[in-house]
Amino acid sequence: ASLAKIPRFSCLVYLSRVSACCSRAMRTTQALKRSVVLRSLVHGRSLQTFARCASSASSGTSSRSKSTSAGLQDVGSTAASWPPGLLPSIARPADQASAEASAAMASAAATARLGHYEEWMQNLRGEDAWLHGERAPDWFTGKQPELCPGASSEGLRSLPMPNLHRVTRQTAQDYFDNSWTIIENLFAGLKGEEPFYRPPVHGLRHPQIFYYG
Repeated sequence: ASLAKIPRFSCLVYLSRVSACCSRAMRTTQALKRSVVLRSLVHGRSLQTFARCASSASSGTSSRSKSTSAGLQDVGSTAASWPPGLLPSIARPADQASAEASAAMASAAATARLGHYEEWMQNLRGEDAWLHGERAPDWFTGKQPELCPGASSEGLRSLPMPNLHRVTRQTAQDYFDNSWTIIENLFAGLKGEEPFYRPPVHGLRHPQIFYYG
């Protein structure tokens, strides 16, 4: 009786909305069912994997030694076909050991300066000689400072913000290149890798590596 008093167009709109809500609820239910099924499958596969690992671990040391020697032979034959600059870290234990040693030395130096160890020190690698002194030309991903818009004999200055009512393509490009190069110049003032990873004392902002990225 109440629907008879409502115009036909409003009834159609109401019914279409009801059908849309029903179809959305059905899709949500199907998605939940799929997620439950996938979760159960993943859980079952993880249990199977754990059982296989447990059975292989109890097979004895002889089979492990044979598989280890075979694996080393495979790694050696594979490493011979890799380019010199792209060898995996497992095929270059000396380089990996030296990298770990330099990282440990950098972390120990930072610990000695602070007097205690902090979690961010695990990011230090000790390979930051290129971050000291004047930056090389490949540091700048945009235009070089001397070729950037706004450069002069006195240095690089910031360009004024362009008027958006009559901005041109070249004006917008110059403003972007100028801002980009100034930001890279600011980060070139950080000496070494520690200023990039050390969090601020107040703890209200991210480390500088976040803003540089």
